[in-house]
Amino acid sequence: MNKTPKICIGLPTMSSVHPLLLMVIVSWMAEAFNNGEYNLSIYPTVNVQPVDNARNDIVKHFLESDCTHLIFVDADTIPPLNALKRLLAHDKPIISALTPIIEMDGEGNPWRKWNCVDENDEHMKPNTGTRMCKGAGSSCILIKREVFEALEAPYYRFQYKDDKGKSIVVGEDIWFIVNCLSKGIKTYADTTILCQHYKNFMF
Repeated sequence: MNKTPKICIGLPTMSSVHPLLLMVIVSWMAEAFNNGEYNLSIYPTVNVQPVDNARNDIVKHFLESDCTHLIFVDADTIPPLNALKRLLAHDKPIISALTPIIEMDGEGNPWRKWNCVDENDEHMKPNTGTRMCKGAGSSCILIKREVFEALEAPYYRFQYKDDKGKSIVVGEDIWFIVNCLSKGIKTYADTTILCQHYKNFMF
């Protein structure tokens, strides 16, 4: 990289942030101050609903700044301390860490999977390399400025119908990745960077 990256940490929140995430962010800021490898700023939203509106508000702020990168981190996601430095080192347009999510199986039992989908439409497994995604959540994802400059607002949105009018639900972050792919912008996941995810319990 020819110049010092300026990174905006985008935090869509419902007025609270997990204290362990705050500790991670403080560590990132201390590292930026001490090493000078990158500059950091933070932009949280508070009670902006639904989350696609919150993400669009963050992108608007980001594009009005002189930042080179935006990292989304959800308020209930705890990245590893070295996640930002490792994501940045990939120098990809879009690079995601892995975050566990939970769904119920057909018998009502909780089932854990990871939030990035590979080119075969299968959820990625940890420690399987850096791989291209067809879908990725935005719980911990680093995006270069040039990506948003190649798109038009809204950058994130929920989709409730497909092109034929059939009812579906597509998350705002998946819609973003699909939109990027349609523009020839690839998304990657480093499957060795594993976040924790806190809901009513941690998984």
